[in-house]
Amino acid sequence: MSAKQTIKSLVEQIPFPVGWLMACVPFSWRLGKVYVRMKEECARAIEWSDAQREQYSVEKFRVIFDYAREHFPCYRELYEKAGVLDLEVKSFADIAKVPIIDKVWVRKHFLEFNGAYRLNTGGSSGEPTAFWGDRDCWAREWAHMHTIWEMLGYDYRDLKLAIRGRNLGRRPFSYNPVHNEYIINTYLNVKDYAAKLTRLFVKRNIKWFHGYPSSIYQFILECEEAYGKDGTHELFKSVCGLLLSSEFPLPYMKEKFNE
Repeated sequence: MSAKQTIKSLVEQIPFPVGWLMACVPFSWRLGKVYVRMKEECARAIEWSDAQREQYSVEKFRVIFDYAREHFPCYRELYEKAGVLDLEVKSFADIAKVPIIDKVWVRKHFLEFNGAYRLNTGGSSGEPTAFWGDRDCWAREWAHMHTIWEMLGYDYRDLKLAIRGRNLGRRPFSYNPVHNEYIINTYLNVKDYAAKLTRLFVKRNIKWFHGYPSSIYQFILECEEAYGKDGTHELFKSVCGLLLSSEFPLPYMKEKFNE
């Protein structure tokens, strides 16, 4: 585990009264110049035309494609088999010609890569897959996510409920000051800790739910089972909206969310 990851892990153990003060530290201070630059870039991109967005996306993809082709034999082999080894990426149509890798391919060639952070997929398809992130991956990701959320009125100092498939053992939830959120243990049923959840909502001004649509949907169903529909609406009265990630919500999920 890297020094940064160790520090992050320790900070995540800090309780709310102290952690909330830390959560108020601007992300520009935490993640530095890359975060600031990406936030500025995201802000400009909101005003771009479709043609400008395509041009930007194609250029970014071309740099990655060229780098992979030049530095990694496994990518050169993949591109040669697909007939795109000499491809010049100039449009979305060109990007569509590039073969898509899957988890089996990533696992097979994992040892040929390295990076600042070893990360994992959630394993929702059956088995987690490890991959590498560079040292600026969090700065880019959070600049992007915060820009999207801010369009809904989100402020990084707002308190969230994070519902993302975490197993916290016997604890129903745990405060994470890094992102000012209470992480829900989705391996427990709400009815088993309903009283504690009620006290949490009474004590804390929770404004947003953040997580996978499927996990949030299941959480709402469990709340309705524990409190009833009217009780759930009363419990959630401080919530401004949902910050969805990783999946597209299915129609029946949207219907439940809109309730």
